[in-house]
Amino acid sequence: QGFAAPHFMTLGDGAVAVSLGSLTKDPVDLPELTLDTLDVRLERKAGQSNYGVILDNLGKLSSGKQPGPAPKKEEGKKFVIEHLTIRKIVVQVDMIDVPGAASALTKVTIPIDEIKLTNVGKTGTGVKGTGVTMSELASLIVQAVLAAAAEKGGGLIPADVLGDLKGTLSNLGGVKDLGLQVVGDAKGTVEKLQGEVGKTIEDVGKGLKGLIPGAKK
Repeated sequence: QGFAAPHFMTLGDGAVAVSLGSLTKDPVDLPELTLDTLDVRLERKAGQSNYGVILDNLGKLSSGKQPGPAPKKEEGKKFVIEHLTIRKIVVQVDMIDVPGAASALTKVTIPIDEIKLTNVGKTGTGVKGTGVTMSELASLIVQAVLAAAAEKGGGLIPADVLGDLKGTLSNLGGVKDLGLQVVGDAKGTVEKLQGEVGKTIEDVGKGLKGLIPGAKK
């Protein structure tokens, strides 16, 4: 809530290949998982950011330091994904009154052709071949997309925003051992928007809540 972006992340399509013999086992073996056409909106204004809210909650969930009553233990299987591919990503960064931005409102658009992760659920802190839950998988996908945006956005995103994003991701460390690869040479753009920013849209947390593991829709 409190941000103008209509959503944090949307997904266009997805496909999965599954090892049939593993469906009755835990973890389930997925040779391939592909996500296609992601639209990501990052927003920062007055020192606050929507991605900061997301990453802060992911950090609390991964550390078990969630405020309030302990969340109900998640039911369901775990998964090992040998090849996780995320394609056709567009990351839009809206910066309102950010030091280093050239105008009151600057929009940076970062296209990313493809992101690849390997052996998800086989390696990584606290995993060691035991697989990942759907919540953990959602967290890793968010981290991978933001890490790719930070990598491709160098020179476009103001230094303090880029440093903030990289620092938070480094503290989470979720994709550290997953062979993250960012593919493609598409160049980002910077658009300087003139005039009034307009009224802030309130109560737009529906899409954001769906991407935070454990959050109610």
